[in-house]
Amino acid sequence: WDKMASVLRRELDLMPEDALNVKYELAEVERTKLNHFDEAVGLYADILNEDANHVATISTLESLISEGVERHKLAAILEPVYKQSESHEKVCDMLEIRLETLDDMDKIPVWQEIYDIRHDALDDKALAFNAAVELFKLDPENETVWENLETLAADEAVESGYARLNDLYATIETDDEHNDAWRYAILRRR
Repeated sequence: WDKMASVLRRELDLMPEDALNVKYELAEVERTKLNHFDEAVGLYADILNEDANHVATISTLESLISEGVERHKLAAILEPVYKQSESHEKVCDMLEIRLETLDDMDKIPVWQEIYDIRHDALDDKALAFNAAVELFKLDPENETVWENLETLAADEAVESGYARLNDLYATIETDDEHNDAWRYAILRRR
């Protein structure tokens, strides 16, 4: 398989008009036959940098992510591709994978992006509410998050919105991390 990889590398120079397909074949050989995963990932990223719509590469990366292989690395490659093609739900999926490796404070802008996509681009109030709940857990003193939660709780698309909001507020009321004035602010909202 080393010889096959060498032949494919030479073909890249000899056949520039078919370079993406040859590069894809080389990536597949590197990954599946030579077990050079990092080399293959670099080739997949190069392909998508040249053609963000290369179906075979996107499909391969999606399959690998669904198998749990190097999810964070591959999601970082696919996220800009999905943003460019305005595949909003897939962008959210990649952002959620990114969340797995972040500290709480670094999660706030990512959850905000997920909220914005679900609320504005997808007009999915129920999923936007879920993202707002995560934002509230991370940044409970953010007034905008409170307003978003209260607005979405009233939306009929959010099942049991007020009850869920009430439960969320109840968990904060009894938590020792927040001062009495802050807990009182929640009680006033309820």
